[in-house]
Amino acid sequence: MKKLLAIIILFYGLSISAQNIVIQEVFYNQPMGSDKFELVNTTAGTINISTWWMCARFNYRQLGSATDIEILQGSLNMTPGMHTKLRIITYNLDNSLSDFGIYIDTNFPNPASMEDFIQYGGSTDVGRGTVAVAKGIWRDMDPGPAFVLDFIPLAGAGQSTNFDGSNGGGGQLTFATDFVNGAPTLPISLLTLSGTVNTSKQVDLHWIALDEFNSDKHEIERSTDGQHYDVIGEVSSQNLGASPGYYNFLDKTPQKNILLYYRVREVNFDGEEILSSTLYVKVKDVPDHKMTISPMPVQNNVCFAMELYWPGEETGQFRIVDMSGKIVFSFDEPLLEGYNIIMHLVNGIDPGVYMMILSNNGGDYVTNHFLIAR
Repeated sequence: MKKLLAIIILFYGLSISAQNIVIQEVFYNQPMGSDKFELVNTTAGTINISTWWMCARFNYRQLGSATDIEILQGSLNMTPGMHTKLRIITYNLDNSLSDFGIYIDTNFPNPASMEDFIQYGGSTDVGRGTVAVAKGIWRDMDPGPAFVLDFIPLAGAGQSTNFDGSNGGGGQLTFATDFVNGAPTLPISLLTLSGTVNTSKQVDLHWIALDEFNSDKHEIERSTDGQHYDVIGEVSSQNLGASPGYYNFLDKTPQKNILLYYRVREVNFDGEEILSSTLYVKVKDVPDHKMTISPMPVQNNVCFAMELYWPGEETGQFRIVDMSGKIVFSFDEPLLEGYNIIMHLVNGIDPGVYMMILSNNGGDYVTNHFLIAR
């Protein structure tokens, strides 16, 4: 009975010492603000890591500090099996010899506080290697007072260090050979998608991608209800690394007079997908070379709208002319190439029929009659 009890206690002790949150990937050879890392919840329960810390060569950042750490994918309240990917904003990971550790609290010298650890670039203990060895999650290659740590070779330019578990590490004791250096799988950042409606009533989409190392393609999606999207085109990824990639796509056949939803889906070679922000566009079927004015009649001291297509980006000159040809009011408004909606206020003009004339210095113009109510 005593032997059985001892075995049960041993197994229980092993289960609670195993890592729950594991370092999956570290992308460290980047400019300030571009280093990233990925954590995985290997348990069957949800773990909130918002109060946890990362440590790299005695530099510490709390995972839940939005000014220091940006969540790229997943959540700090990690559900079972969740992969959470983060960007380090205010610290640059060393790209020659360093370590990277995850802690559950700020008692950094305490092995019980360390959750996971890797050493890369050399065997010299430069931070918390002794803590990781005492914890039993990293190897000392020459046992004794002078620690000679197992280490992962440096990742090359544009590469990350990625856990593959090829030697069975990751649960407790991890070997350096459980990690490989290669193309990063950490996600790119899609900046806000933008677009304009051109003079041909087509939607011209533009977006910027950052940190593309492992990207396959960009799929352009369109929806009429914001729920069900169709792929309307595809653009191959430029994979320019840390340099921004500039993309555009022309939707030549947008539906008219309804709200359209656009988004871009970036697809990596490993199958991961990242969505851009959603762009809302309404292509108005305004006749060519015509300006529509609404509501009609126009009310004094109430804004009205002018909708039109214009050949270029510039400042337009608007003139309100009465039926005798006299200019009763004039104003300037900025115009975009393509579809425009201009809001303006009528104030103090006598009721009657007038003509709105829009022109530029190049000789382009458009007119329309409108009525100011009595």
